[in-house]
Amino acid sequence: MKQVIIIFVSLFVSFSIYGQKNIDYINKQVQNIETSLLKKGENLKLTNQQLNALAKIFEEKYTRVEVAIEKFKDKLIVSQEITKIEDEFSARVASVLTVDQRISLQKDERKKIMPTSSK
Repeated sequence: MKQVIIIFVSLFVSFSIYGQKNIDYINKQVQNIETSLLKKGENLKLTNQQLNALAKIFEEKYTRVEVAIEKFKDKLIVSQEITKIEDEFSARVASVLTVDQRISLQKDERKKIMPTSSK
């Protein structure tokens, strides 16, 4: 009987830890988008509906990435799969945002890719 209880408690703790990582990831991703938008102006603030939609998208993305990591052992294949997932979910995130929000985030991405040259 003790073994059954120990196994049950172990499983519960494992699921709790996995759930916490998932929640932390979702919150961080949504917060990053929200912070980037708020830096550009209050008019770009995410609505509650957008926040909920983004949370669902990032939850699914987290699950897909975890499955890819577990499924494939070769690091190159894992990297390729994660890149595909990232591309797919970037489009889904963009579909939740307004045109002004997307443009604002795209400007930030361009700055990261092509830093300004110093003279």
